[in-house]
Amino acid sequence: MRAWWKRRRFMREHAFASPRLSHHLDGDLDDDDAHRVADHVSRCPECQRVLRTLRQSVESLLGLGAEVPAGVADRVIARLRAAG
Repeated sequence: MRAWWKRRRFMREHAFASPRLSHHLDGDLDDDDAHRVADHVSRCPECQRVLRTLRQSVESLLGLGAEVPAGVADRVIARLRAAG
């Protein structure tokens, strides 16, 4: 019976933490929610993977820089038109 309660609590915490991972990464949660999410992530391989992927995505996007090479928009539009 105890295992059932532990599993139920884990799933409740997963349902709480999962939609807040991006906000957690951005530091937008209050202290209580941030601690609750961090505690869950420390126990949940799925949330660890999602948070790692979010971090990598943000780092990649930040690494792009603000300058767009000349002609990129024209090439994208041409590809879209060619694709139909």
